Formats: sequence, structure tokens, C-alpha cells
Amino acid sequence: MKRMRWFSMFFSLLALSLSLGAQQIQVSVQPTSPVVNQPFQISYDISGLAGQYKLPAFDGLLKLGTSQQQSIINGVSTFKISVRLMSRTAGKISVAPFQLLSNGRVLAQSAPVQLTILDETQGNAANQQNKPPVKKADNQIFAVARLEKSSVFVGEPLTVSIDLYSKYSSVQFESVKFPSLNGGWVQDIPEAEDQQFRQTQVEGEPFLVATLKKYVLVPQVQGKITIDPLLASVVVSYREASSDPFDVFFGGRVVEKKVELKTPRVSINALPIPFEGRPADFTNGVGDFQLEVKPGSTTLNVNDAFDLSVLIKGNGNLNLLELPKLNMPAEFDAFAPDVQDKISFSEAGVSGTKQVNYIYIAKTPGTYVLPPFTWSWFNPKTKKFESFTSDSVRVQVLGSANNAETISKGPIKFQVSIPQGRTSILPPLYVPFYGSISFFVLLSLLLALILLYAFWAKNWLVALRNRGSRTSINSAILLNEIKSWNHKPSKESTVALINTMESYLRDQWSLSIAQQSTHDLINLFGPMGQENAATNWSAALQQLHFMAYASSPGKDDADRLAQTLRQTVKSMESCK
Repeated sequence: MKRMRWFSMFFSLLALSLSLGAQQIQVSVQPTSPVVNQPFQISYDISGLAGQYKLPAFDGLLKLGTSQQQSIINGVSTFKISVRLMSRTAGKISVAPFQLLSNGRVLAQSAPVQLTILDETQGNAANQQNKPPVKKADNQIFAVARLEKSSVFVGEPLTVSIDLYSKYSSVQFESVKFPSLNGGWVQDIPEAEDQQFRQTQVEGEPFLVATLKKYVLVPQVQGKITIDPLLASVVVSYREASSDPFDVFFGGRVVEKKVELKTPRVSINALPIPFEGRPADFTNGVGDFQLEVKPGSTTLNVNDAFDLSVLIKGNGNLNLLELPKLNMPAEFDAFAPDVQDKISFSEAGVSGTKQVNYIYIAKTPGTYVLPPFTWSWFNPKTKKFESFTSDSVRVQVLGSANNAETISKGPIKFQVSIPQGRTSILPPLYVPFYGSISFFVLLSLLLALILLYAFWAKNWLVALRNRGSRTSINSAILLNEIKSWNHKPSKESTVALINTMESYLRDQWSLSIAQQSTHDLINLFGPMGQENAATNWSAALQQLHFMAYASSPGKDDADRLAQTLRQTVKSMESCK
């Protein structure tokens, strides 16, 4: 009986020592929510124990490295072992306990670790939405720039918000300069801006927060896009304790102080649209779209209009879509399509509809089978290209090609039929030419031509004297124009730079204005390994068009854009 009591006491002490050992081995995971294909770290802190350690096998994880650190605080030895890991797949993973051994016997062990590996989409949401802003030491007021996502594809909209956190209830702005968002198309979301304070918590402390600005940003160039800091001067008011009885009666003395605010720089990683597997009819659509195609009447008479309605709806860069092209038979004359946009910009991004009505005039009778309408876009959610193909349309055109009235895109032509047996409709009537209406009409036209020629000759001589004959625009002329614009960016110099860029593509690459779309440039430079140059060129040209009709850029914006253009021209020239 006494022996049984000794055995019971021995096992109780052993269990107690293991329990205390587990408490002396602390486990931490950084970040607490690991993301697939991104490194994370598991650390084991051993305090007051010594021995040989045994790491878990880390099944299902890729081991990147191990580091050790030892310190002695107040005579207590602390040993820290950190293991860098990465997971290739998302899901739940269990890590076995860390063990501390002494002469082959388990002296202590940690608790097992249960990991939940997030996919990239969940990781972006956890890092940007759920993570509270970091408050600097002793800061009572600060501002941050929040991103919906830290990584998007070129053409994929995301929201950017500028938030103010304060412990002062009274904040007045003396000056504010909002960040310039370069490298993409930007749209304000006024209804999302709430400059009234609301309550929140930061690191467990109560704060007031207000949204100063919110944007939708659609990146147009790939690579790292940096959002500059917000710079602001504010005056805050608060009450502090005072020995003056009068101040005490009113709750303390009112103090005002000026505070300079500056948000940290944040960056967006704009990923390129995959070139592999890209459909031939892909233009620049990025989003989650649905399409509807509705033809008009399929039985027509000659010179009647045939219309085809294409409705694109969903979420994505609807406002920047290049219109799909239709392959119609030569017997149909095409007219400019009618485009109707119903697009909203909100915290959810860009959504709505774009309806395109294509109009054609049937010129020749017959039965035609119109080819299916096809259009492809890139879906950033699935990271795949998606396509839509409509049914072919059978159109019957009635009538005769010899109708009395024919309509063309040129002047209206009339054909007059003369009754059989008669050589004319009216008897001949002799009218002298001199002094007739025709005489005065021709005389007026001749005088007008002489005046126009004189005006043209004068301008031509002035242009010849000032500039000489027309010079082919090469890279040297373009780079000089970029330098001049960067030195003095005005609306006039911006328009001149746009014209020089278009002339450069025309003279050096044989591209007319109609052939200078993003799609055409990618088709030209993409196979030569310079797809980035094509997208950067189009994005820069789009920003210049905006500057030409909005406001002149700041010095920093002009420097960045000029540097991008110089690098782009150098990349294009390397393709020759």
C-alpha cells in the first residue's frame, strides 16, 4: 500500500513538472494569420529550463530557416528559437509540440499549434480591412491611407481611403494636400466621405475617426504604385487642468495647438495581365462581367437600318472599356455606335452597365448570316480569361439594287427614270450663261478659292520661315519635347507633347492615330518583349490628356511622368 502511494506521488509530480514545463515554453506565430506562398514565423520561448530541444516535423510546410537567441534577465536564462516557414496550400495545418529533452527524456513540451493558412484574397482582406492602424507612441492624432487590397491586376479597380484618427473632438484644418495617385485612373467617391467623427478603438484605446477622402483607383501600369503622403496642418483644441478658479468652473483652460499631419507611404503591386492564354479579341476588360446581345429586326428593305444592341454589366473597369469590334459584311455601311453608360463609383468599386448600339445600313438585297459576336475579358477573381459568344444572326434584305433612290455615306444620289417613248421631260430652254445664276455662283466660288489660297500661302510661308520643312519625329525630338514639357508643364506644352508622341508613333512605327490604342500597341511591342512599354505609353498618354483639360500637374507629378516616358521611349527604341 505504501509502494502504491509512492508511485502515485511520483506520477503526480511528473505530470506537474510537464505542466509547468509547458507553461515555460511559450509559442507565438507571426503574422497570426499566415497567407499561402508568403513566409511566416513560429517562435518558441524557453524560460528557466535547459536541455536539448527537438523541433516538430512541420508536416505540410516548407522550412525556410531557423534562428536562435539567448538572453539572461534577472538571473533567469531565456532561450528563443524561431523557425521561418511557408505553406504552398491554403487550409488548416496542425503542428506537433516542441519538446525539450534531458538525457533522452522529455523534460518539457509546448502546446500543439493549430494554423489556418489563408488564400491570397483572404490574406489581402485580413491585412487591409481587419488590421487596425498602428498608432505611434504618444500620438493623439494621426492619419492613415487605407487600401482595399495591396495587390491587384492592371485594370482592376480598388478603393483607397484617407482616414483621420484623433483623441481631440475639435479639429480644424488650416491647410491640406491630398496624395496624388499616379499610375492609374482615379475617381472620387464623394458620398463615401464622412468627415463627421465616429467612435472606434486603436490598440485598445478609444479614438474618433473620420474619412477625409475616398477614391476608386484603376491601375494602368504594372509594377509598384506608391501613394504619396497626405500633408496637412490642423489646429486642435482641448481642456487642461488649471489652478485658476474661473477656469476650473468651466472645466479647465482651453488650449489650442498646431499639429502637422503626414500619412505613411503605402504601395500597391499592380500585376500584369497574363500574356499566356490571352484570347485574340481581348482588349482591356478586367472584371466580372455578363453580356447580353439583342439584334433588331432581321427583315429589312434596302436602305433600312439594322441595329445590334450589346449590354455589358457587372463589376470592373466599365468606364475604360474599349468598344468591341464587329465583323459585318461589306454590303452594310457602319455608322458611329451609340454608347450609354450607367456606372456608379462606390466603396465596392466600379459597377453598372455599358450599352452599345451598333447601327448599319443595308445597301444590297440578299440573305446574310452575320457572324457571332465575341468578346473576352480577364476576371481577377478567378484569375482566368472569360469569353462570351452570341449566336449568329440571319438577316434578309428585301428590295432591288436599282431602286430609284439610293443612300450612301457620300452625297445623296438620285436616279430619274424617263417615260418610254420620250427623249426628255421638259422642252429645251435656252438661257445665256453670262448673267445667269450659274455664272454668279461660279464667280463667287472662284473668288472664295482665291482668298483661301492667299490665306494658305501666307501661313505656309510663315511656317516655312519659322520651322522649315516638316521634320520626321524621331526619338531625339520626342525626348527633347519631354524635357521642355518637364521644365514648364502647362496646358499648351502638354498638348504639344501629346501631338509629338502621336507623330512619333506615326513616323517611326507607321501607326496612324486610329492604330494607337492600347490593344494595337501591345500587339506591336508585346511579341518583342516590351508589353510594359506599350501599357506605360498608353497610361502616360491618358494622364497627359487629363492634364490638358483639367489642371497643370505639380512638379513631382511631372518629374515622375517624364521619367516614365523617357524609359518607355528607350524600351521602344530597343525593339528596332
